[in-house]
Amino acid sequence: MKVGGTKMKNIKPKVLSDNELLKMLKEEYMQLKPTGCWDFFKRRKKTPSLPYLKKRFGVPFNKILLKAGIHEKELNFVRRDKEEYIEIINNLYQKLGHTPSEQEFSNNGYSPTVITKIFGSYNNAMRECGLEPNKYQSKVSEGKKELLKIYKDISNKVGKPVSAKELNSFEGIYSATVFSLRFGGMNNLRKIVGFEEAHGGNKSQYSKESIIEILIEEYYRMKRHLTKMEIEKNERLPSYITILKYFQVMKIADVWAEIDKIIIEREVLYNKNFFDKKNKTTSNSETEIINAGTIGERKVSHYLSFLNPSSYKVYNNIIVKAGGRSQQIDHLVIGPNAIFHIETKSYSGYIYIDRNENWTKTTKHKYELLDNPKGQIQRHEQILKGVVGEEFEIVSILAMAHKNCRLLGLENTALNVMKVECILDFITSYEGTNSISDSQLINIKGSLENSIEIVDTNVI
Repeated sequence: MKVGGTKMKNIKPKVLSDNELLKMLKEEYMQLKPTGCWDFFKRRKKTPSLPYLKKRFGVPFNKILLKAGIHEKELNFVRRDKEEYIEIINNLYQKLGHTPSEQEFSNNGYSPTVITKIFGSYNNAMRECGLEPNKYQSKVSEGKKELLKIYKDISNKVGKPVSAKELNSFEGIYSATVFSLRFGGMNNLRKIVGFEEAHGGNKSQYSKESIIEILIEEYYRMKRHLTKMEIEKNERLPSYITILKYFQVMKIADVWAEIDKIIIEREVLYNKNFFDKKNKTTSNSETEIINAGTIGERKVSHYLSFLNPSSYKVYNNIIVKAGGRSQQIDHLVIGPNAIFHIETKSYSGYIYIDRNENWTKTTKHKYELLDNPKGQIQRHEQILKGVVGEEFEIVSILAMAHKNCRLLGLENTALNVMKVECILDFITSYEGTNSISDSQLINIKGSLENSIEIVDTNVI
């Protein structure tokens, strides 16, 4: 497809008309024939990002596709029931000739996370399809209590505490590495179960506490998380695998999540005047909500502090007044590509948005309806436009700060909803409809600061 003799891939989406952009989307969608939203955006080459499309058209992705002229029958972005997934898995088995791994399932355009939510675990789904699960499971669905029972049952069956080598010889059981990482080593696992520890070897020079302090020091030195390679090369730190064992996790991202939480909590405690004295009269449940919200906002501030200060101006926890009204804004970022308004939520559990844009939260013991944040965000945008003017683009982000938050149904909302770890990439890579000049940035900052009542300048 060409526009004015120029190949489409060389055209920025903001110079295209709505009809031209929708035509490009339809052509690529019909060419790829994706199995879902996730599959489409993983493979698309020309179409802009999902946040850009939702921001431009102001409706969920399904409605954008209908607007592009794609028939409803062609849409695959629907919630499937268990029977449909069983059929999909069996078809994939016939295609591959063996039980599909999670990676193969993902490569064919489906989400293993959804399978886990419906069946309890990926291998449970394989069993319900009458297939033999893969020997080693890459995704660990069981908690520590269940893993302890598995290890204890196997050991009782054998008649002795099983070794790492023996664990690896069992079919359909997690590898010894999984147990070692979850429980801080095989010796610690034996101790927890109540078996006698194996003796031998040198006592480690590290403790979890010492590793935490070194990682925090290195974090401030590098001004970012260290990569696996940097950890391996760092003479102050043990190996990457050893760190995972001490933290009893499977991924280095979980280690850094714990480190980030410690940094943020220390900052909150250090600034004891952050809470007004009146909070002392609140109930325990109210205090928990306040603390969760505060830590969430501090986490966002922590990430925003790594934006280039010569390009972006960051405001945290401000009250903006305009036209006799006022609104509390969690975070505001002014940059050359747009003005970014960030609302922080500290929800945990599965957050699902249905086709009617109803929000629900599901945790292990509770299911509840949530207020749709669209109204709150629109109020914030209106008051900001009253200060900076209608001509400047305001991009709103709903940042989910809790590490145990899982987002589902994002294709059903036009809001830019994302985990807090994604906001930096989103802001720096965002292509605004119009760039903001240096002189305009100065004027925007001046207008905004004249309208601010309270500013939290204590950025982590």
